[in-house]
Amino acid sequence: MLLAVPWPYELNNVPIMKWIVIVSAVVVAAAALWLGIHQAGLEARVASLLAQNQQLAHDLTNRLSANLDSMQEVQRRLDQTQSALAATEQRLSNLAAQKPSIPRTQPIPRYFPGPLTPLPSGAVVEPRPPASSHSPTGELLTRSWGPEQALGPPDTTDAGDRPTAWATRSPTGGEEWLKLEFQRAVDVAEVRVRETYNPGAISKVTAFLANGQEVTIWEGEEPPGQAPLDTAFPASVPIRSSSVKVYLDTRRVPSWNEIDAVELVGRDGTRQWAFSATASSTYAEP
Repeated sequence: MLLAVPWPYELNNVPIMKWIVIVSAVVVAAAALWLGIHQAGLEARVASLLAQNQQLAHDLTNRLSANLDSMQEVQRRLDQTQSALAATEQRLSNLAAQKPSIPRTQPIPRYFPGPLTPLPSGAVVEPRPPASSHSPTGELLTRSWGPEQALGPPDTTDAGDRPTAWATRSPTGGEEWLKLEFQRAVDVAEVRVRETYNPGAISKVTAFLANGQEVTIWEGEEPPGQAPLDTAFPASVPIRSSSVKVYLDTRRVPSWNEIDAVELVGRDGTRQWAFSATASSTYAEP
C-alpha cells in the first residue's frame, strides 16, 4: 500500500526546493571561493614564473655578454700572439741575412799557436800592407767590414756591429787610419764622418796637397755622442784637396769603432762621397 506523501515535500517545514536552492547557492559560493583562491595561487605562480623567466633572461644576457667579452679577449690575445710571431720571424730573417754582424771576438789566428822562434839578429819585420777598397786589377771589392764599406753615402741605418761599415782588424790596435779619395779637389770647408759603432776614437783628420804633402786640418777629441753619429771636422787651415785621412786612437773607446761613410764638403757648398779608400787594417782580412 502506498503511503500518501504530501506535496511539495517538506523538511523541517521547509520545502525541499528551497533546500536545493540553498545548497546549490552554498556549493556555488564555495566553488567560487575555491576558484578565487586557486586563481590567486595561479596568478602568484605565473608571477613567480615570469620573475624566474626574467631572471633567466638576465642571467643568459650576462653570460652571453661575458662570453662575448671572453671571445674578444681571446681574439685580442691571438692577435698579439700573431704579431709577436711575425716580429720573431722578421728578427730571424734579419739575423739570417746579417749573420756576419754577430758580435765578434778577437780575430782567429791564421796559424795554430806554437813555440815562439826568436827572429835572427838584424831581421826586419815587414809591416802589413794597407788594405784597399779595390783589387789589384781595379775592381771594387764587397767584403764585410772592408774599407770599401766607407765609400759612397751611408748605408748603415742603425747603430751596431754591422758589416756595412769599415772596422779595423783589432779593436785595440792603437793608431789606425782610413784614407779616402774623392772625384774633385775643393777648398776644404769640413770633413763629415759617420760613425755607426762606438764613436769617439777619431783623433786627427788630415788632407793632402796635390804634391802629396799631408796637412793636419783637425786634431783633438771629438765631442761625445751616440751612434749612428755624424760629426763635422772643420778645416782649421785653408787647403785645396781631393784626399783626406781619418786617424783613430782605438784606445779611446771599448771594442771596435766603425765608420760607414766620409763626406768632403767644399767652401763652395759642394759635397762629395768617397769613391776609393785604403786603411791601415780591416777586419775583412784573413
